Amino acid sequence: GYPESTKITRNKQCGNRLKVLVFRDSFTSNMIQFFSLHFYEVTYIWGHGERYVDKLKPDIIIEGYVERSTANKIQ
Repeated sequence: GYPESTKITRNKQCGNRLKVLVFRDSFTSNMIQFFSLHFYEVTYIWGHGERYVDKLKPDIIIEGYVERSTANKIQ
């Protein structure tokens, strides 16, 4: 049910139960280790899709795109 490049991490040692959804591109690849240290469950999805918000019901949503792509995301 997720795009092929989706990554899901779980960190039972982080001290919270926050679920995070990250819409990403290659810019966000270096942030995966950081986010995964601080949140219980993080789902990294390449691109964007509102259906994943309804499916996962995350506590936090992060859109991490390189600046040159921002204009394509804002409507």
